[in-house]
Amino acid sequence: MTEWGIEKVYNFRWKTPWKDGYAHFGFHGRDGRQYIINTEFNWVGCIGENDVLEWSAGPEPVTGSKLHITLDINVPNAGCVAEDGSVLIASEANNIVFKIEPDKGIGHEFIDAGKMGMKYIGSCEYDLDGNIWIIELTGCRVWKLDSEGNSIFTLGTGSKGFQRGTVSFEEAEFSLMSCLKCGPDGNLYVMDSGNFAVRMLNPYERTVTTIVGTGEPGYSGDGDDASLATLGKGDYIISFYEGPWYLSVDDECNIYIADTGNNVLRKVDRKTNIITTIAGKHKVDRTKRIGPDEKDLLQINLPYLVSVEYFQGRLFIADWRGDLVIMNKV
Repeated sequence: MTEWGIEKVYNFRWKTPWKDGYAHFGFHGRDGRQYIINTEFNWVGCIGENDVLEWSAGPEPVTGSKLHITLDINVPNAGCVAEDGSVLIASEANNIVFKIEPDKGIGHEFIDAGKMGMKYIGSCEYDLDGNIWIIELTGCRVWKLDSEGNSIFTLGTGSKGFQRGTVSFEEAEFSLMSCLKCGPDGNLYVMDSGNFAVRMLNPYERTVTTIVGTGEPGYSGDGDDASLATLGKGDYIISFYEGPWYLSVDDECNIYIADTGNNVLRKVDRKTNIITTIAGKHKVDRTKRIGPDEKDLLQINLPYLVSVEYFQGRLFIADWRGDLVIMNKV
């Protein structure tokens, strides 16, 4: 019996990318709040009761938001929530991490990544100790900062590189990184898009391990060790994302990969390191959206698979055109 089933399919419109308390593209806080990232219109927000936005933040007011915080957000890419409820947003185009404090109704520039020497930031994420980690899209480095935004150290040489197996922090090399997540084990999992790989950063042993991918593009390896598998190279024209875009980690440290170039969602079982395709199909129809009554996971049409998020036993799969598939365990 399959582990996952389709709970719901949403076909969102660009100007209203939320419904029934769910957002097309975004993330959940630990308390279950759903946050919207609207990359196309440069704003972020939090969904409240009755689908009303509790707050929004961005350069221009958002229609229907109870509170708007004016911030120069430009191409919001990713976000995370601190223990105190404050929200960090990585603003890709202007290389700034903004901090939003909803309870105070304020927001401000928190980390000027450009001034710190970062090159085109991607995800930001808290680790289990409250430190902040940031990846560079083009600079090929991973930064660790303290909770106040002060640099602690960096990983990577600043030039593209790749290593299979395990290397030390001092030796590690990366390429175009697109996503960073902290697992319940305290390790950081990085989508090394330019190397078509997933790398695991162990902050306690100060090592980097390639757990998925050979460094070459392809679509192979299902049913075998993920380190021997290949992930896809897309035909989309976005130079920062040469390979898969996104990943998420569940409560048992299983990894879910939005294998964008292959149009499929793949799972890596961390007990065995076996990789499998669990949703989507390799050959897609780019003219069709996902049918709202679709129930076959392997027939989901994901030509622009942009993200996957695990939260409390569910998977949230987003296609860039506005489709959201919510999967639940069966």
